[in-house]
Amino acid sequence: MAQTATITERLFTPVGSYILVEPKEKDQPKSGIFLTDDALKKTQEGVVVGLGSGKITDKGRIRFSDLGIELGSIVLYQKYGFTEVEVGYKKLLVLDMDDILGVFNG
Repeated sequence: MAQTATITERLFTPVGSYILVEPKEKDQPKSGIFLTDDALKKTQEGVVVGLGSGKITDKGRIRFSDLGIELGSIVLYQKYGFTEVEVGYKKLLVLDMDDILGVFNG
């Protein structure tokens, strides 16, 4: 069954092999030097806030749990190949299962 992110008063549930990720922002360095947004470059890491039901192949269904991905997991995703959406007041990314490069453990 698909898992849903609740953000403010709106709900968004990815379908099928899609996953909803909240991108992590890079922090300003603690040295006291303020860097512009361009200098900070966005990371390719994000927190999983919604999951579809999985991908159907000729060998059966691949679920996100089979890949170690669950709500709250921190994943590394491809630089391009996502759709940016705004849900409530947050900018989130919708990615295909194939765009997830790995899961951070620990």
